[in-house]
Amino acid sequence: MDENKTRSKHFLLLVYQSFGIVFGDLATSPLYVYRSAFAGRLRHYQSEEAVFGAFSVIFWTLSFFSLFKYAVFMLSVNDNGEGGIFALYSLLCRHGKFSLLPNQQASDEELSTYQHAGYSNRSVPASSFRRLPDRDKKSKLALLILVLMAASMAMTLGVLTPAISGEFSVFGSSVLLPLGFHVFLIPLLCVLLLSLFVLQYQGTHKVAFIFSPVVLLWLLSIAALGVYNIMHWNPRIYEALSPIYIYRFFRLTGIDGWISLGGALLCITGNMPLCYMLIFSGIIIQVAFCFFVYPCLVLQYMGQAAFLSKNFSAISLSFYASVPASYIRILQGGWVPLLLSSIFLFTMFVWHYGSRKKYLYDQNHKLPMKWILTLGSDLGIVRVPGIGLIYTHLANGVPATFSHFLTNLPAFYQIIVFVCDKTVPVPFVPQKERYLVGRIGPKSYRMYRCIVQNGYKDVNENENEYDFENALIMSIAEFIQLEAEGGGSGTPDGGSIGGRLAVVKSSENFGKRFGISKSNGFEGTSSSSLNITSSKSATLVKLKMMYDEQESPEVKFKTRVQLTLVDTRYKDSFVKEEVMRLMEAKKFGVAYVIGHSNSKAKWNSPFLKRFLINIVYSFLRKNCRAPSIALSIPQTSLIEVGMNYTL
Repeated sequence: MDENKTRSKHFLLLVYQSFGIVFGDLATSPLYVYRSAFAGRLRHYQSEEAVFGAFSVIFWTLSFFSLFKYAVFMLSVNDNGEGGIFALYSLLCRHGKFSLLPNQQASDEELSTYQHAGYSNRSVPASSFRRLPDRDKKSKLALLILVLMAASMAMTLGVLTPAISGEFSVFGSSVLLPLGFHVFLIPLLCVLLLSLFVLQYQGTHKVAFIFSPVVLLWLLSIAALGVYNIMHWNPRIYEALSPIYIYRFFRLTGIDGWISLGGALLCITGNMPLCYMLIFSGIIIQVAFCFFVYPCLVLQYMGQAAFLSKNFSAISLSFYASVPASYIRILQGGWVPLLLSSIFLFTMFVWHYGSRKKYLYDQNHKLPMKWILTLGSDLGIVRVPGIGLIYTHLANGVPATFSHFLTNLPAFYQIIVFVCDKTVPVPFVPQKERYLVGRIGPKSYRMYRCIVQNGYKDVNENENEYDFENALIMSIAEFIQLEAEGGGSGTPDGGSIGGRLAVVKSSENFGKRFGISKSNGFEGTSSSSLNITSSKSATLVKLKMMYDEQESPEVKFKTRVQLTLVDTRYKDSFVKEEVMRLMEAKKFGVAYVIGHSNSKAKWNSPFLKRFLINIVYSFLRKNCRAPSIALSIPQTSLIEVGMNYTL
């Protein structure tokens, strides 16, 4: 009983917090909807039938789009509790094969978040809709453009909404202020917007704590005002709930009524946040909207219509309205959101286009396994102590970058791990399913592959590189044990010699053979590509630490997490030997190898392709975060390899 009571309180608390996060924009729409609707030639139709018809249009627009489309349908179609454009696109990519990147693997379907519980699409015959993208790649491109366009418009909404909402709230007070005080409205608006953005930086919890009571009080106030206007001015307004008044409205106003739809559509300007569930589940948003927000908005619109039906001249005294978010008013300011949306759409499309071309280039220039096997276990170079992590976008095969080492360097590390940081079309990947480990070549080559699986909502929360290094080493050691036992959650993959990768963290004994010890040192010094740390001289190690501190002032003194092998009892002596070599190599340090690419279009490519790749994509690559920063790779352990892409 107490547990149910606690759950109910927690549920109601989340419903309360959702008011300040989700419904702010939608709740302020009544400030400008009617004035925008009657801003054009519709103001000449100052009759009760015209006002009733306008309210009927607003009511059914709000009911159809906000209530049925978003609150009921869109919140029901979610991806493991995540809503929005990219969540729906992710569902289409993994169940309808609409993705343009050919990096799908059978291992993706082994994730617990890949499909809904109790559902499997393996035994379901492919429908004509699901087979469409296989036959027609244009459908994939068309869907991608639609998704990017919708995302661009959502980003544009995020740019314009704070300014527009702030403008209404500030300039609405101009009616009560003397003329001399109007000059202070613009500075006041700037201070208000700046304060809002600073407050958002403090986190969702504080924003909800401050704005939830404000929005709640606002909704209650406008609902009460609506009830008063209905009772005082025109109780017959309830008749306009019938859609017959929409027909009468357009019969009366004609083309002028159609033009006014741009203003009426402003009643749904806050719909998009409804399907982005953020920290709230769909049921929480549905309860808050259906049982509180929607009734309050309907009462307010109904009351405002009742008032205007008896006070036609008061339409011009409504709050300051925005330019109709309507095509006939583009020259009056509607071009601003269209321009911003076009810029966002163009930028995201070019980034996706260039990234896909690079991926296809890497896939088509993979090193053949036969060539690697002919080099022998030493790969034709000197193998020095240590571990080299080679980052690649390829989930299978050996990237062409590796041939640069074999042809240009006289030595490389004893243990080689190809790391693929892969984003799978699910919102998040459980930690126990994150690592896929396999082997490349025979055991004597000491080459492994590790696919680090991340969802599109996953965030790298590791504070330092040691956590990742230790997790990676433990995963490889566990794979060696599972390989010897012939167990593990295997998934087909053409890159490993056995043809399978293992989800190593699904093992119950994962990590039990290892111990964690802590020691103090300077950040970024334990994994240097130099071999000073492998020397037995403590003086050299101390000198290197002092050198790193002087050369890199941002290097911090911190606690290192060291991995040690506690349980050395193995049934198979070969497994023990391989694990011991792995741990010994870890002591000598870990180096991160990443490609530094330079992309150029072919000289005979069309002008548009050369413009997109050589100018736009190259500009974006130079001005975005470096891959080493995005992957949280320590600079003192980084080796960058130049790579020219001719796309």
